[in-house]
Amino acid sequence: MAIIFFRAYKNGKETLGEIEATSNKEALLKIKKQGYENIEIFNDANFSNTHDSLKTLDKKSRLEYIKLDQINLRKPTLKNSFLRFLISNKIDLTLSIFLLLLGVILSIKTLIVIGAVWFIFRIGLWIYSYKTISLYEQINIEYAFGNYIKTLGLINKLLKLSKLEKIEADLNSKKAQIVACKGHLNYALDIIEEYKDIFEKQAPGMYHGKRASIYYLARDYQSSTQEAQESYNKNPNYLTKMDLALYNAKVGDINYAKTLIEDIDILEVPIYGKKFYYMIKGIIAHKLGDLENAKKEFEEMMNALNLFLENPIFWGSISIAIGYYALLLHDINEQEKALELLKEGTVKILNVHANDYLRDNLHQRYPQLFKKEPYCKKSTY
Repeated sequence: MAIIFFRAYKNGKETLGEIEATSNKEALLKIKKQGYENIEIFNDANFSNTHDSLKTLDKKSRLEYIKLDQINLRKPTLKNSFLRFLISNKIDLTLSIFLLLLGVILSIKTLIVIGAVWFIFRIGLWIYSYKTISLYEQINIEYAFGNYIKTLGLINKLLKLSKLEKIEADLNSKKAQIVACKGHLNYALDIIEEYKDIFEKQAPGMYHGKRASIYYLARDYQSSTQEAQESYNKNPNYLTKMDLALYNAKVGDINYAKTLIEDIDILEVPIYGKKFYYMIKGIIAHKLGDLENAKKEFEEMMNALNLFLENPIFWGSISIAIGYYALLLHDINEQEKALELLKEGTVKILNVHANDYLRDNLHQRYPQLFKKEPYCKKSTY
């Protein structure tokens, strides 16, 4: 069972709460049964182990941590990171300080040493963790802008720092994406294959999800949608369904994408995933010629993604979302608004990561901003 954190309202009063469930769908049903409305889910049952360390804390501390976690998701800061560390390690820190003070009061050197070493060890872990997170953030920034040599250098640096298999697998997955973009598809797939068991241990279907992203970057769009389908077949839930809908909306069967996204309850989707939900609906409506609904969905998307503009981990996906919105704005004669959104950084990211459809259409509508040639090579092997 996962702990799902949420914000909701009952009788006009806001509540920050938690509930145990095996899925976001189950959590949503349980929350609704308690009479709550305007529900916002904060995390994903598919990755419940992300908050495993909080299970040892009391409920009040968990909710304090999650409140800070949501703030940090929108704008990561050193202060916020340290406050979350204090909450999640308060038992260890309290005991270490207690032993240190007791040793001083009783003049027992052994207690002083134990308390001091324990306290320094916990602080050291936070410094290590923050350094790791900062490096990971920098990796995402360099990757988003297509600075792949710098990206690989930072990945290798972080691999030396962290020996956790989950981080190793994730970093090598990023390496594989770069390799795929450079035209070496088989080599990229071999890298993913090496970490198959680790991906599947994190979440069934994740291995195929990783393969989908590799084929997508290699511009083999048919294989990318097939792998996304395999991921969904292996672990059918809102997340894999939304990924499948996204691939099909971008480069696959638009009507199938419509069927998939209409089967997802927006309330199941964590707050950080809502921008993808609305983006998918916007792309579908635009491609099907429903410009009025497309505008409505893209405006909802902008409201959702504006919350995360200060977090570099989202810059890549936000830029792609703005790219699709810019296509629509051109088609409804709102080019000035589009040009306001297409800032220098966004344009740079789109010139690196736009798929063939998005790149071609952006180039046609805004030739002064977007290159005709793709950044990623099309793999022949």
